Parts: sequence; C-alpha cells; structure tokens
Amino acid sequence: MKRRVLIGALACGVAGYWAYNTFSTHETPKGQPPLTELENPSPLVQTFNDSASQYRVIALLSPT
Repeated sequence: MKRRVLIGALACGVAGYWAYNTFSTHETPKGQPPLTELENPSPLVQTFNDSASQYRVIALLSPT
C-alpha cells in the first residue's frame, strides 16, 4: 500500500514538473502582440472609445 502511494506521488510530481516546464512559458505565439501591464488606464480608454462603431470586449483575468 505504501509503495503504491509513493509511486503515485512520484508520478504526479513528474507530471506536474513536465506540465510546468511545458506550459509556463512567457512568450506569446507568433503574430500575437505581447501582454502588457495596465499601469495607466487612459490609453485603453482612448482606444476603446475610438472604436465605438465596432463590437468591443474587455476581459479582465486574474491568475488566482
């Protein structure tokens, strides 16, 4: 029983390590602009208001 738990925990650890190294890159795909930090909302507001004739969507995502 202890051996099964140890093997399962080890497998989960290896899988977690692999997933972290594979999916936690800080690079955006080609053709996509990089993410930016929103320190001052005025450029966003201006861009949002300039395209009033189009559909606009703002998604605020939290990493937690």
